[in-house]
Amino acid sequence: MNSASKCANSILHACKGQRLQRFMVFSMLLLAFSACAFAQDATIVGTVTDPSGASVPNVAVTLTHAESGAVTQVTSNGEGQFALPALKIGHYTFRAEAQ
Repeated sequence: MNSASKCANSILHACKGQRLQRFMVFSMLLLAFSACAFAQDATIVGTVTDPSGASVPNVAVTLTHAESGAVTQVTSNGEGQFALPALKIGHYTFRAEAQ
């Protein structure tokens, strides 16, 4: 009976250890995923057109973040398309210049 009791205690101890491990892994995964949720970025895509609706290639597009003053610049492609990825959420000043 004594050896059966020791065996049962050993099994219970092992189960508690596994539960703790599973809880710790679950907690770390939850923390990692919640951190990703707070790191939000935005992307602005568009096409530069003239008043007639025709696309304008090689336009210098400048975006200035109002709060930090950070400037992001791109040039539109041959079809007038541009993309400004990985932007902080916020207020921006948009400027497009062509010759």
